[in-house]
Amino acid sequence: IAAVATLNAVVQLERFGPDARAALERDGEVKVVNARTGQILPLGRAFFDDAARQDLAGVARSLRIPALVIHAGDDPTVPPEEGRTLASWIGGARHLDIPGADHVFGARHPFAGWTPALEQAAGALDRFLPRGTARRGTGREEDL
Repeated sequence: IAAVATLNAVVQLERFGPDARAALERDGEVKVVNARTGQILPLGRAFFDDAARQDLAGVARSLRIPALVIHAGDDPTVPPEEGRTLASWIGGARHLDIPGADHVFGARHPFAGWTPALEQAAGALDRFLPRGTARRGTGREEDL
């Protein structure tokens, strides 16, 4: 792995309150409704058990490769502060905040076309991530 990039990444996996824990105990799963599609996404005990074992901060701090953390400035799903936190954990990481963008950078389901925010995120990824051995992402701020 030559580089890593994230889009609206979380810094904690345990994102549910006491009501969800009660549902997990009672029903064996927590039903999460996707706000964009209305789809019901069940999360079972395995998700919660696995989440409790993860050390995202420790893994992020151990990275020794170029990293780009992209976060939507108006993300209602994952607060922008989580992007700033993640970038601070990764030594030398670049952080790109896309002001006014929501969790999906303005894209809609079904896909209705590119938005300026989505183009900005994709362009930053394209300039940052390495392509084979012929091109390496620099991670330099001026290239983002």
